[in-house]
Amino acid sequence: MRFYRYIIGLVLFLSLALISPLKAEAFSDTNQHWARMEIEHLNSREILSGYPDGSYRPESNISRQEFIVLLIRALNKQSEAEVLQNGTPFFSDGDTWAKGYIELSHELSVIEGTGQNRFSPTRMISREEAVTIIMGCLEEEAEAGGRLIFQDESQISDWAYSSALLAVNQGMISGFPDNTFRPQNNLTRAQAALLLENLLKALGREYQIQGTITSLDLAANRATVIIADRPEYFELAPKVSVWNQEHHQPLSEIVFPAAACIDLDSRGKLAFILISDPTDTVSPVRFTRSSMADAYEPGIYQNSPVALANEEEKDDMPAARDRQAAASLLATREAMGVRNFTGATGATGRGQLVAVIDSGIDPGHPDLQSTSQGYRKIVDFIDLTDEGKVDLSAIKPVDGYLIIGGNRIDVHNIHNAQGVFMYGYFDMDFLPESSGLASNKMLIILTADTPNSGFNIAYFDTNRDGQIKDEKKIKSYSQDGQTLSIKGDNGRSFSMVISEMSDNGSSIKLGFDGLGHGTEVAGIVAAQGGVNGVAPDAQLLVIKVMDSMGTTSLKKLESALSLAAERGAGVAVVSLGQYHMTDAERKSLENRVALIWKSKAMIVCMAAGNSGPGIKTVADSTGIDHILTVGAYATPEMWATDYGWKVADPTMWYFSSSGPATDAGIAPVLVAPGSAISTYPTWADSPYRQDEGTSIAAPHLAGAAALLLDANAHLLFSADPAPVYQALLTSARPIKDVQAVEQGMGTVNLVGAWQELQSKTNMLGALEARQNSPGEGLARGLYTSSVTPAALSLHLKNDGDTGTVLSLGGFADWIKPRQISVQVPAHSERIVDIDYAELKEPGLYSSFLAADDNNTSGLDLAVLQTVVVPQDTFPVKEIHNTDKLGPGRMKHYFFKVVGGNDLLVFRLVINDGKGRGRITVIAPDGSRETSAYAGQGDGQSVLSSSLSYRNPLRGIWEVVVYSSVSLSDYELEQTDYMLQTKVEGDGHDSVVPSDDRYLVSTVVPAFTPGQRTQLTLFFWNRGSKLPANGLVSINGRLYEIQNGMVSLSYVPQQENIYLKLAW
Repeated sequence: MRFYRYIIGLVLFLSLALISPLKAEAFSDTNQHWARMEIEHLNSREILSGYPDGSYRPESNISRQEFIVLLIRALNKQSEAEVLQNGTPFFSDGDTWAKGYIELSHELSVIEGTGQNRFSPTRMISREEAVTIIMGCLEEEAEAGGRLIFQDESQISDWAYSSALLAVNQGMISGFPDNTFRPQNNLTRAQAALLLENLLKALGREYQIQGTITSLDLAANRATVIIADRPEYFELAPKVSVWNQEHHQPLSEIVFPAAACIDLDSRGKLAFILISDPTDTVSPVRFTRSSMADAYEPGIYQNSPVALANEEEKDDMPAARDRQAAASLLATREAMGVRNFTGATGATGRGQLVAVIDSGIDPGHPDLQSTSQGYRKIVDFIDLTDEGKVDLSAIKPVDGYLIIGGNRIDVHNIHNAQGVFMYGYFDMDFLPESSGLASNKMLIILTADTPNSGFNIAYFDTNRDGQIKDEKKIKSYSQDGQTLSIKGDNGRSFSMVISEMSDNGSSIKLGFDGLGHGTEVAGIVAAQGGVNGVAPDAQLLVIKVMDSMGTTSLKKLESALSLAAERGAGVAVVSLGQYHMTDAERKSLENRVALIWKSKAMIVCMAAGNSGPGIKTVADSTGIDHILTVGAYATPEMWATDYGWKVADPTMWYFSSSGPATDAGIAPVLVAPGSAISTYPTWADSPYRQDEGTSIAAPHLAGAAALLLDANAHLLFSADPAPVYQALLTSARPIKDVQAVEQGMGTVNLVGAWQELQSKTNMLGALEARQNSPGEGLARGLYTSSVTPAALSLHLKNDGDTGTVLSLGGFADWIKPRQISVQVPAHSERIVDIDYAELKEPGLYSSFLAADDNNTSGLDLAVLQTVVVPQDTFPVKEIHNTDKLGPGRMKHYFFKVVGGNDLLVFRLVINDGKGRGRITVIAPDGSRETSAYAGQGDGQSVLSSSLSYRNPLRGIWEVVVYSSVSLSDYELEQTDYMLQTKVEGDGHDSVVPSDDRYLVSTVVPAFTPGQRTQLTLFFWNRGSKLPANGLVSINGRLYEIQNGMVSLSYVPQQENIYLKLAW
């Protein structure tokens, strides 16, 4: 058998002999025992207990499983062990009453087995085993070369020697009067109590509260204790153990005022009192308290309508060049690996239905007519707007004519099974001027096939001659797929379909794309002809939610998603978003998407938005479970093909919105090509148009999903979209030097996704991760800009019917899980501790905390971690930052600005004119402004550009420096710049007082200034005195309060310890 020391953080469930500890009271056999105080103290803390007969049996030995149980309780982690009672034991003999504790001890490497996959839980534990385990909890090492002086030193095993040396040197354990250590002797229950007491002392948690007891009201069962000059009231536990120095005394004999250390039980009741030296009433710890919540002026947002996701600035875009439209989409498809994927699978999107939820589609575009198999490209056209609605009136024919507005309309040869005709006019004033139509109104006549059919046939006066006998009859598009085209000048035409016709003929709704956006999106997904989309054989379900002015509503969007799922779409593309939503609106959308995923597992691809650059700029409608939020990037081939620029590496588009999402989660989740030449309505000057935006990226992802669904169905014989969703995430390729908060998991990688898909192993939907994030509560990730993280936790939930073991790790070296694996039983939740290295350099830190089942393909869970470390402009008034950026590259800077300043200026200087760049400034309230370009451009060089702000808001300001992607036009490869930040005025830093929610206490062990010491701060809910949970900032670093405690390592520089707390 061999033992090692490991990091811990555990949890447990049982006692030495009982499931529930006895209350603090003298045991029948400990009154004269040397360890009585330690035994009663630990009993009051509910760490150890006695036997049903009232005895403790201090000289009895203790088994391995009993000792582990006590240790986990001492570490305040028993709740985790209780969860593992329902887990699967690692050791063959681990299925005992202490199973959860044994499993946890293995999971966190507190103790090893005894060989042959056994734990030997009932075997008595030796002194050297116990010492090794205890010292492993302290994560300290003995000095090399030290020796023990015990007579039986040679009997100490090699694997235990350094731990025994360290324990003796630190006073954790001592030898016997005959100068022996007796390492192989079994540990007694009394010795176990002493070891655990010393462990608590070493961790800075031997006692919880230091104060002065001023009174005891035994009738009311209440004690009054002065803590930090404030009276606090505590209910007494049923049995209170009282010690004066090292002597036990009755509760009634306390002399007031009494300086004391006191402990509370798990119910917040006073259970232990240690009367201390009357002069020892002042703690060396000095607390200051403030509010961690931003006291900055909040952003004031009006609820915005759902909007397009490609309304970006284009001041750095060149005029369109003479080139073939097909080459653009060919480059974007190559970026995602479409050619190699299709070559390997033969998938083209056949049999897949993609819902385009947008402004409609031009049903007459030649590239959107059919698949290569001859199937109709547009399966149906649903219009949720009233833009194309025409109200109709009834009219009876007179001698074969309809008399409308003085006009005689010949209907002699028009079959109509109804006694009346319905008529109305379609007003086309809203159409784009480029449509070239000769008239702004078109007559519509409705008839019926049979007396019982209702009105189901329409005639349109397409040539506007006032007659319909020369027109063909049209039915609803869902019935026969007919399209109506109105000819304009220069070969242009305006096409529409009948999306809806009321049976009684009172109205008709015409489907068309008066904006052009939906036609662009559809072409990228599935065009076939002059240009080829990503999945040219996919079919399209058109759901129009946006009118020709680009407006819609969240209600229409939700209805469209439900309709898409009901009509059998495997994928839906939504290239629009609502940027600011109320909590109720976001919850409504979350619930709708969750319901759709549960019932249909439809893959929703949604544009992240074009409010970048800058973090936290994604639309509020993104970052929702089961929505693939998409950002925009470009490859060197795309830059060269569409714009003629030379760019060495892939880059993000400057407008692409960055996360984190509203609840600190991943958004965007993926990035896809954000520019392309695609189909455009034939009423325009050209049937193809180049555009940029995350609304271009979203259909690229939707097309990729359709290809994978095709391969999944035809090669793997599966109709389940969930593995496709997972494969897209786990196969993504990150862009080098781009932050996770900007690109999510990375770029779409079809070949890699196909490899993942073939594994057929995933638990998508069963696992969920949450993390406490400032201002968000239990969120989908971590985001903090006011304090840097130190020690937090990760909540892992398994809703599946099968337990799983997840490996833990950070994608960046500053993210440090305390354990390398965690078992999450079926239908349970685990909490694991995460440490963070101190981030001293200012800037943006963004990466992932990962949890992965090694038995499944890909990555199971990735939790976004985003930390902003700002530069402080107080008391420093001017800051200079210099750097170099390649074309299309960006760098984020953050500045903390105090209140009361007169002026804030950001100035970008291009050193020696070598480059071209600009800055975007995002204020604490979310408002943004972009400067003019500095450096080369338009035949002249402007060396600097600046933005200034009078009476600047207090808070964190973000500045993004962007190096123009067009550097090759000026024969440049990078932008060499200096960013100057200057503050003027008599600014002052103010402290916002904290609320009174917590009673904070600590009893610090003796320490030496300049040497590291362990502290534990106890947090109690002020009223109930129950242990608190939450987040707290301590000296500018973020900690999570778990079960009322925060532990930290601290190096005091003087006789007192100064801690700045904020919550």
